[in-house]
Amino acid sequence: CIRLVAGACLVRQISAYGDVCPGSSAGGYSGLLLRHGTMGRAKRPGSLRGRGLGAARGDLLGSPCRSCQVNLDLERELARLLADDGIGHDLLGLMVAAGGGLSANDLAELAGVSAWEVRHVLRAAPGRTFTSRSAHGQAPVYVLAHEELQQAAATWLGEPSLSAYRARLHAWAERYSTLRWPDTAPEYLLRGYHRLLRAISDIPRMTDLTADRARQDRMRGSTGGDAAALSEISAVQGLVLPQERQMWR
Repeated sequence: CIRLVAGACLVRQISAYGDVCPGSSAGGYSGLLLRHGTMGRAKRPGSLRGRGLGAARGDLLGSPCRSCQVNLDLERELARLLADDGIGHDLLGLMVAAGGGLSANDLAELAGVSAWEVRHVLRAAPGRTFTSRSAHGQAPVYVLAHEELQQAAATWLGEPSLSAYRARLHAWAERYSTLRWPDTAPEYLLRGYHRLLRAISDIPRMTDLTADRARQDRMRGSTGGDAAALSEISAVQGLVLPQERQMWR
């Protein structure tokens, strides 16, 4: 069940399995709840079963809530990227699977295209679909501008597709591990990748990544200390130790 919040007046709830979304008065495959202060009315669009992404996009764009036009524009762009058979779909899938934090060069390497093509696609999107941020003197990294868009994209992509994109990230990390984490190692693999592994509870990969001495040295060179590596060790211990205690009971 996803919630796409558009301004202060629109909450759209979609259930991919036909059940009633929690807190919604509308059931089936999609429900639309319009809120106006403390009063509201519900509208229930037709079933999405068998109608494909085009029908879902039509439901997303059919809201009478005109004051939410900016947010609907973002939903329209999200639908366009999801329907894109080319680089746009790949970039969206990689960003959602990674949880954000990939630079244009990272996305280019993962998608097998040029960094110019990546920037072109991201710049062509409406200004509030993606956002970039810079930290630690590194290149800007990109994320979806709103958590609701991230959740919606994850739901529409589906777990099989997200698993395939995560497999690309795993292979990418393994490649840099084989290279012994050179100076050109992506910042995401030194920071965000461990958080991804923790989010999906991939303890074997977390353990191997955390215990990689070459990566620890690269992180020390990047941050000037061992705080990041120690934090990762604590995170692994927090997941592994309870399991070991359970095994010995």
